[in-house]
Amino acid sequence: MLKLRRFKQEDMKAVLKLNENFPPRSRSKLTQAQIKEWSSNPDACWVAEEEGRIIAFVFGEVKGTRYVVHSAQVSLERIGEGILAKLLDKAIASTKCKLVVKL
Repeated sequence: MLKLRRFKQEDMKAVLKLNENFPPRSRSKLTQAQIKEWSSNPDACWVAEEEGRIIAFVFGEVKGTRYVVHSAQVSLERIGEGILAKLLDKAIASTKCKLVVKL
């Protein structure tokens, strides 16, 4: 069963591993330092978990009424299922932002 929840520091390795599974041109240039900085607002960073495995994530920050997406990915075998859209909906609802911006 799919579970959407806030990112926890214990998720760091799983998120970085998921990111590494993408071809170099497609993956985010994601570092532990960036994740730590972005996750200072727990409402802005979410993961999708299934059977104890992280299968998607979204990291962003709040700037005024905007939710700025810095990095978002879903595992290759789950692309097209709407998981990232669900994570974005969670982030927007919990931050009470009105607009999503992708950098």
